[in-house]
Amino acid sequence: MASLDLAQLDAAVSAFYSGSQSQMVAADAALAGLREYWWAAGPIQLLEALVGRGAATPTVLWAASLAEQWAVSYTHLRAHETDSYL
Repeated sequence: MASLDLAQLDAAVSAFYSGSQSQMVAADAALAGLREYWWAAGPIQLLEALVGRGAATPTVLWAASLAEQWAVSYTHLRAHETDSYL
């Protein structure tokens, strides 16, 4: 599991959701690498780590959103691979 700097992550997520336009762009760039890493690893592990470490609510919700997107994407991909559409 990648090392998480919880204070930096909380600050980036906070700026992403409530900052000015330029702060949101900077926060999104800061979060991009984390999103990419955890997308490949399975974002539910990130969510579990954040909850276990007492992350701020917006950070947990950001991770939950990432996990939800991953699950939908994975299910969609599997449907194409098996020709089993919902």
